[in-house]
Parts: sequence; C-alpha cells; structure tokens
Amino acid sequence: KPVQSKYAKQDATKDKNKQLKVLVAVESRLNLAKDRILAASSSGACGIVIDARNIFQEHLEIAKFTKKNVPELDVILGNVVTGEVVSELLRYIGKYVDAVRVGIGSGEVCITTESLGIGRALGSSLRDVSRVVLDYRKKTGRHIGIIADGGLKSPAHIIGAGMLSADAFM
Repeated sequence: KPVQSKYAKQDATKDKNKQLKVLVAVESRLNLAKDRILAASSSGACGIVIDARNIFQEHLEIAKFTKKNVPELDVILGNVVTGEVVSELLRYIGKYVDAVRVGIGSGEVCITTESLGIGRALGSSLRDVSRVVLDYRKKTGRHIGIIADGGLKSPAHIIGAGMLSADAFM
C-alpha cells in the first residue's frame, strides 16, 4: 500500500509489555558511559542515545561496547548530516547501530551553526543519508532507522521528512 493506516504502527513506541519505551542518553566518553549503559539495561530501558554534534571514535566504541555487553539495547547515534559520514559509520560499526539521528543546525534551539559554523538543511541531509541507509539495507538486509532531528515546524515538514525516509521525528 502506498499509504499506511495511521494505526499501522500504533505500538511503535511501546515495548513487549505495552509500556512506553525509555531510552537513556549516555556520556560521550566510554569510561563514563559504561556504568550508565549497564544501569539502563538493568532498569528496563530499551536503548541508549549517544548524543554528539560531531561523532568521534569514542562514540563508535560506546556503540560497540553496548551491543557486545547488552545486545538487547537499541543504539541510536547522532547527529549526522551527510551520506558520506553515514557510509563510513555503517562500514565500521553498522552491526552495532540501530538508528542515526540526522540534522545539525536546523533546529530552533540548536547553537551548533553559531558555535562551530556548521549546519545543513534537514531535507538535504535526509536525502543524502536515506540513500546510503537504503543501499545498506539492500546489501545487508538490516534496517537502520533514520530520525529527523530539528527544524520540523509544521505537519508539512514532518510529511516531507517522512517522504525522505525518516522513521521518527524530533
């Protein structure tokens, strides 16, 4: 069907017990993140979010640590804005990441553009990233979620992000 029923994924935010999913933000340094990751798992959280405006090697190590030690946790990594970066991420740690957050500088409260001088229109970022993620899925059969992060100010923006393959919206 080209258009799914609005109820098709009504439980997408719920766990197997029909409770709302909880994800925990973790520190950007592995030695600090380890305790929080293990605590998140033991407290019943569904996943972690590795939040970084620029992704570095240590963030990749956090994703690896999580999937090797508590594989049931979802791992969300971001933020990214180019297909090239996502291609490299998936090449090195594709099996350790469940979703990527896409968007830098497009959100209303985001100061990254001012502080670092970087940013990109969300639509362009989603187009780039979705091409890489869809190609990865064709090659591996593994779905990597795309989360549109920032700059969504109206229902039309959400629809546009969805048409550009976003699975979730912030």
